[in-house]
Amino acid sequence: MDTLSPWIDMVTRARTDVFADLEAQTHRRFIKTHTPLDGIPSDPTVTYICVGRDPRDVGLSIDRHIDNTDIGAFLSQRKRAAAIDGIELGPLRP
Repeated sequence: MDTLSPWIDMVTRARTDVFADLEAQTHRRFIKTHTPLDGIPSDPTVTYICVGRDPRDVGLSIDRHIDNTDIGAFLSQRKRAAAIDGIELGPLRP
């Protein structure tokens, strides 16, 4: 799914790989982002879809997501992807 529709905010692989995958696509592209609307360039040729969720659903979802996350694997992939792009990562907030 990440190759078909990358979540560009999640640093788990090199940006160059993500951008190359997007460039190679021949179908209509779609990406996921949590970037605020004022952080996305306005383009009249682009269709923007905003999805909102009930905050109670978000709270339960994140709780389950955290319970099922292998933090060590996530941090390892994040560090590897950042190194490929030459990014030095600071410590994560608690």
